[in-house]
Amino acid sequence: MGSRNLTDTAISPQRGGSDSTVARTCQATGEALLAPGRNHRSRVDRITGSTGKSIAQSTEKPHIPTLGIGNPGFAAPGTKEQTPGVPAPHLTNVPDRVFVIRATLGGAAEIELARLAEQKTRNDAVRDFARHMIRDHSQADNALSRLAEADGIPLPEEPDAKQREIRDGLSRLSGPEFDIEYLRVQVQNHQRMAQLMEYVIGSGEDAQVQGFAAATLPTVFKHLTMARDLLDRVSVQNPQVAAAPPRTVSGMPTPQTPRPLAN
Repeated sequence: MGSRNLTDTAISPQRGGSDSTVARTCQATGEALLAPGRNHRSRVDRITGSTGKSIAQSTEKPHIPTLGIGNPGFAAPGTKEQTPGVPAPHLTNVPDRVFVIRATLGGAAEIELARLAEQKTRNDAVRDFARHMIRDHSQADNALSRLAEADGIPLPEEPDAKQREIRDGLSRLSGPEFDIEYLRVQVQNHQRMAQLMEYVIGSGEDAQVQGFAAATLPTVFKHLTMARDLLDRVSVQNPQVAAAPPRTVSGMPTPQTPRPLAN
């Protein structure tokens, strides 16, 4: 099948929005996620009661916590409810479908970039990080695919134009230049994914989708911390590369200034 952009992906009409509404929202959400994030942890803690829940558990429907899950304000009149204020399973709205599509695209891109990093890097720490991304994102993507199938959400089969641009840009780099730019992209991607997850936690309607986001968000924060720390370390080891004007791959407007490393 030919390459398809996210905004061109066909979405089966469901409650909460038409095809064009979902496409426009997907595009707008992708742009909005470029803004600085807010404090995501407190909302997740209120929903899950614990940040230790694994990705694999996030789709176990009988055990999904309901405190804070569900969004009656986005439910259409007459919506069937599982409990008061919590719509019945598999009743999605536009934020649910936007999240599933964007998270699927993002997870697939993370795996592809991590495999590229495995091949190109000469830094053992960067290679270990990439393998960690492959393992965790493969697990999350499998869970997302099950949710999408249960909710009848068609998924894109190809990366979007921006993801292809990033992949192609990184493939032309090598050595420390590749490592630093790859890690910059990782910091950006995980910041955006954290914002996307809070978006569906606050605005979604499907308790299973929201439960997946709430259970997975702590892992995204963990990845973000790993990427930042490793970027600092590699930047200190290669100050001239880190201080050079950034490549257009990450789009960072200023040279990377590494934070002091802990003793």
